[in-house]
This record gives sequence, C-alpha cells and structure tokens, in this order.
Amino acid sequence: MLDFKLCHSLEAYIRKHYIEEKKLLFSQYCLTTELEKDTEKPSVKENVCCYIWPEFIPQPDKNTFSSKLFRLIEKKGLEDVEVYKRANIDRKLFSKLRKKDYHPSKKTVIALALALQLNLDEATDLLRYAEYALSPNDKADVIISFCFTKPVYDIFTVNELLYKYAGTTL
Repeated sequence: MLDFKLCHSLEAYIRKHYIEEKKLLFSQYCLTTELEKDTEKPSVKENVCCYIWPEFIPQPDKNTFSSKLFRLIEKKGLEDVEVYKRANIDRKLFSKLRKKDYHPSKKTVIALALALQLNLDEATDLLRYAEYALSPNDKADVIISFCFTKPVYDIFTVNELLYKYAGTTL
C-alpha cells in the first residue's frame, strides 16, 4: 500500500517536472556546409540541421556499461546476488551484464540504479553509459527521477508508483 505523503509528494513533483505536450525536446545545432550547384557558379552555403534526441546520448568515454556497473557495485560494497535481487532481475540476465557487448534495456538499467541506491546524478550517469536518458515528456521517467531524488529505492514501491501514475512497471 502506497503512503499518502509519498503519493502527494509525487503528484507535486509530476506537476512541476512533467512536460505534457509533445514539445521538441532535442538540442538543435546547425552545421554549415558548402554545396556547389554548378561548377561555373560560386559555392552556396546552406544550413543543415541535425538533432540529438535525449533518449540516445553517447557514452561519456570508452568504458563500457558493464565496467561502470561493476565498479559501482564494488564501490558500494555490495554482492552481486544482493544487487540482482534488489533489482528484481534474474541471475541469467545479470550474468549477461558481465559481457562487454551486451546492451541492457532502459528498464534494466533503472532497476539496477535503484538497487545500487544511486542519487539522480549517479543514475543519470549510469544511464548515459547504457546510452539512455530520462526524459521530462515521459511520465514514467519523471516518476523514476522522483524516486532517485526522494529517495525511494524499493523496486516494488517504485513499480506501484509507476503503475498508478503511468500505467507501466519496470
């Protein structure tokens, strides 16, 4: 059963941070390229726009998600069993995470960040290593952000909040 104060606090957080309209939430930058129409005419400069979506952010360096995850587990002084049980993921999936080329789902990364009891900045960093980000126009992501800031780390409580307010779970 969810705590009334927690739900009230989450509702206020959603009102403040959730962007309901589907606004363009990407960074735009323009590159100037030279395009030549004909060889006789002088070159014409034209702006070519590119977009960076917040859900896909390149890894901050050449370290893998796997190495980052296991460094955090070691830093927190936790056992692997403790982490995957807190994250509510099975042992087989957790063993796949040891492979450097394995790419976990966003939900798995969030569950692991909750299991490690990371703050919002640390969780954002871990998500970045997996090439994900939390978006303000996704209500589930706003709820997840709330859980990292409150802090609410129990996976079952987080799933209850997600189900009640966004109709999804981890």
